[in-house]
Amino acid sequence: MPGTAGRAALSIGLASAVESLAAAAACPQPVMKRHPTSGLAPYTCFACRSTFKRPDEPDVFYRTCPTCGGRALRMDVRFRAPKKSDDRQWAKVRYLVEHGFVYQKVYRKQGDVWFREEYPENLEQARDFVAEFRDQALPIPPP
Repeated sequence: MPGTAGRAALSIGLASAVESLAAAAACPQPVMKRHPTSGLAPYTCFACRSTFKRPDEPDVFYRTCPTCGGRALRMDVRFRAPKKSDDRQWAKVRYLVEHGFVYQKVYRKQGDVWFREEYPENLEQARDFVAEFRDQALPIPPP
């Protein structure tokens, strides 16, 4: 009875597809991503505007900056630091971080599908971004 086996495999495949769609309907949970190959996490010091990497330890949010001795915050691997001289971009980054956005993935739902949202380009857009995606902000512990 090859037809029966084929129908059973089809129903199992449909059941797993339905489960996958149901799981995708919930908003993706924001997490800080680990670097896939190096095992290093980026840290940013807002005092001297330097960025460096150290071994990834999930519970370590702050490290001492090797440049100035200040407190450096762990960022997501997607973060790219602006030029040290770019005051406007650093103000935007600081605003985002103060509100729980360390450049982790952020999503917008359109219909039944979740799309990844791009990070804002300036401080004004950052204010709107924080207001709209507040529910996806990460809790940043105090230093």
